[in-house]
Amino acid sequence: MDTVASEPVGKYGTVQTCPDVVVGDFNRDGKLDFATADPLDGVYIFQGNGDGTFYLATSERIGAFYPVLGDFNGDGKLDLVVESTSGVSLLLGNGDGTFQGPQTILNNLDSETCGFGVPLVVDDFNGDGKLDLAFCSSSGNGQIVVLLGNGNGTFKEPVYYHAGNNYSTWAFAAGDFNSDGNTDFIVWYLTSPPIHFHFAILLGNEKGTFQSESAVTLPDNIEDIAIVPGDFNSDGLLDFITLPIAGGIQVYTQK
Repeated sequence: MDTVASEPVGKYGTVQTCPDVVVGDFNRDGKLDFATADPLDGVYIFQGNGDGTFYLATSERIGAFYPVLGDFNGDGKLDLVVESTSGVSLLLGNGDGTFQGPQTILNNLDSETCGFGVPLVVDDFNGDGKLDLAFCSSSGNGQIVVLLGNGNGTFKEPVYYHAGNNYSTWAFAAGDFNSDGNTDFIVWYLTSPPIHFHFAILLGNEKGTFQSESAVTLPDNIEDIAIVPGDFNSDGLLDFITLPIAGGIQVYTQK
């Protein structure tokens, strides 16, 4: 990873699109830092000064997007996972705000990532105390791909779960929607013709596997950008928010 002069930076390079951003304390100094990823310009690490300003610390010249954070090798240091058109890569953290070069987790993705929403999720799906990954793909073969972690920065073979259909635009999120202690997936997708929008749940099992999807009936038919789970009415049941393409916010609470 190349070191860049530690000067205050007000804007993120010359990127014209809005890059993805993740926040964490990469150098363990008690001050929040952030990382950005863009398929054209690469991965950039900004370290915080603790006063609301940041400086560009390091960069990695790999085309990437959708960064997520977690300690994937159990050394107490935050690592970074990014996705690209060629696969999923892990950048192990050194604990000083720098990261090691990318290690390929999964090569040659079968299809493109989800059209909308966050396509890469970090969770402990099998309850073994080791972080796992899941991502959704949509182009020609709607599915969720689960990579169970070994706790040392490596992952087991990917497991593919059918989700939605072969239409190319959809989103997903993870959460315990049936309150059994296991993480589930909720997905949104559309069918055509005629165009119709669908929500479905893939219930999780104890060992990090998932059941076939079951339909979720909602009172309206909307096209969404993203799904965000949360218990919004404080009844102990997981609800979710959707962001319709037409604008506004839709809140769906469990009954």
